[in-house]
Amino acid sequence: MNQIDSIAVALISILTLLYFYRIRMRHVFLAIAIVLGLFNSYLDLISLVSMALLCGTLYLSSYHKKLPRRSGQFFCVALGLALSFHMLPGFHNIKVIDSLFLSPDTVPYTMYFNLDKQLAALAFLELLTFNRGMRSLRRGLKGFLVFAVPVALILIGAGYSLAWLRWEPKVPSFLALWMLKNLLFTCVSEEVFFRGFIQSKALATGTKYSSYLVIGVVGVLFGLVHFQGGLVYVVLASIAGFIYGLAAYRLKSLEAAIFTHFTVNLIHIVFFTYPRLA
Repeated sequence: MNQIDSIAVALISILTLLYFYRIRMRHVFLAIAIVLGLFNSYLDLISLVSMALLCGTLYLSSYHKKLPRRSGQFFCVALGLALSFHMLPGFHNIKVIDSLFLSPDTVPYTMYFNLDKQLAALAFLELLTFNRGMRSLRRGLKGFLVFAVPVALILIGAGYSLAWLRWEPKVPSFLALWMLKNLLFTCVSEEVFFRGFIQSKALATGTKYSSYLVIGVVGVLFGLVHFQGGLVYVVLASIAGFIYGLAAYRLKSLEAAIFTHFTVNLIHIVFFTYPRLA
C-alpha cells in the first residue's frame, strides 16, 4: 500500500466515524474525499451516479409517506448488495494483500479496502436513524461480551466439527491493518446494512411474526451473502448473523452488534486457521 493509498484509507476511516456519530463537518470531509478519489482515480464519475441513486432512493423511501416505501426499501437493499458485491462500475478498490497463504493448508487470503461498500454504508448512516450514539456506545461496550463469547464458542465448535478450522494461534504481521479494515470497513458497513437498515426496518413494520423470527431471517440473509465461502461458511455466518442481530435488538445498540462481530472475527484470525482450511 503506497502513501496515497494510506491517505485514502485514513480519510475514509475518519469519514466512517464522522458519519456514524453525525459529527459536524462530515459533509466537507466527504466532498474532499470524493474530489481526491476522482483526482487519484479511485473513483470514476459514473460511481457518483450509483451513490446519487442510492441516496435519493433512501431519502424518498424514508421521508416521503405518499411514496411506496416498501418498494423503495427493496430497491435500496438491491443497490446496497450490488455495491457490496462490486457489481457497479466506477470504483477502484484498494488491494493490500493478494493471495497470501497464512498456513500451507488454508485457502489464500486477499484483503481489499472496498470504497464502494463503504460509501454505501455512509449513505445509510446519513439518511437513517437507528440506535447509535454515546448512550448506545456505552450499552454496547457494557454488554457485547454476553453475545460475543457464546457465538464464538458455537462457531468454534461448529467449525471444528465441520473441518473448517483448527487451533492455530498467531500474530500476523499485518494484524493492525487487518483490525482497522475489519472493524470499520467490514463490521461497521455490514452491521449498518443488515442490522441498522434491514433488521430495523423489518421490525418497525409491526409484522405479526415474532421479532426473533425476523432477526433469524435477517441472519440467514446475512449468511447467504457469504456464499462465495461455500456452504459451511453460509451456515456459520447465518448463526453469527442471528446472534449479531440479537445483540443489536436486546441491547438497543448497533455498536453491540459491531463489537460482537469484530470480536468473533478477531478470535478467528488470531487463534485459528484463517480464512479457512482448504
